[in-house]
Amino acid sequence: MNYIISANSSWVWRRIYKVKQDIAHGFVGGDWVVQPTGYTPAGCYEWLREARPPVQWSKVVWNDWVVPKHQFLGWLVAHEALNTVDKLIQYGLEVDDKCLLCGRLEERLSHLFFECQYSMRVILTMQQTTRCQFPITLDLAWWTNRGGTTVQRGVQVALLLSALYSI
Repeated sequence: MNYIISANSSWVWRRIYKVKQDIAHGFVGGDWVVQPTGYTPAGCYEWLREARPPVQWSKVVWNDWVVPKHQFLGWLVAHEALNTVDKLIQYGLEVDDKCLLCGRLEERLSHLFFECQYSMRVILTMQQTTRCQFPITLDLAWWTNRGGTTVQRGVQVALLLSALYSI
């Protein structure tokens, strides 16, 4: 812990040294300041990262029933990070603001997935085919607190995210 880094050290070594300094503040006398246990990599990681409450959508998106590429799309949707036309206009691009699927209204996230006539038909057809009903909404409170068995909840999310991915 007494090592001093030299001025000509590489970027990687300087970064490792900085992490060592951060860890030194939380590790006193062989124990973690926050939790009275000996050193473990997991304890170090938990101490270094800031404790945050879990986000509401995490169990919906990171669901074992969902294909990883659909999970990533769900993560983008939850963060409203998809590059829809309204976002492209905000970035300064000059593009037509109409939805590419229906051509009627401005394309934004909520319209693209939950209001567009084309999208609604895709999701409703999927619901009819699978006989699995759920609201066509991005209401994360509903998706987080819905009832049913683990299998029912997993299938509902997998179907919704696969439909969104298809759209």
